[in-house]
Amino acid sequence: MSKTIDVLVNSLIEYIQSRGHTCVYIAHPPYQQEFVNRMKKEFPGVVYTLKRLVQKSHKLMKLQNKNDNFVLSLVEQEIAVRAHLFIGWRESSWTKMVSVMRRSLGKEIVPLPVERMSSLQKMIWCNTMKFDNSFDPTACEFEGTYRDY
Repeated sequence: MSKTIDVLVNSLIEYIQSRGHTCVYIAHPPYQQEFVNRMKKEFPGVVYTLKRLVQKSHKLMKLQNKNDNFVLSLVEQEIAVRAHLFIGWRESSWTKMVSVMRRSLGKEIVPLPVERMSSLQKMIWCNTMKFDNSFDPTACEFEGTYRDY
């Protein structure tokens, strides 16, 4: 899994930097924390997550304490819709909803795997998402969804 994360992190950072972005927001399921940690370590700009937003917002903290994941997910969707650049996982229904909203506003959508990744890198990422023992598709509605904020 670590090798796949290396490939994905490096490809995403290269792509995001090529677009001139210095700030990234990552919406992610709990099982993708390793990826988030690597992005925070490797990305030279600022990396935001829901955890960081909750720490700065009393209202969001109340929602998290109530385990209101539906509303928190809507907050993340709104961030994704308004972002300059959105990179989403192709197979995610959450990403598809954000994509529909972004298309209606004429905004760009870049589906993962990022097109600049080699065929082998795409295959590794897709297979890891499908076959990794820690992956539970019922546990998260936004599997592998990342976006620039």
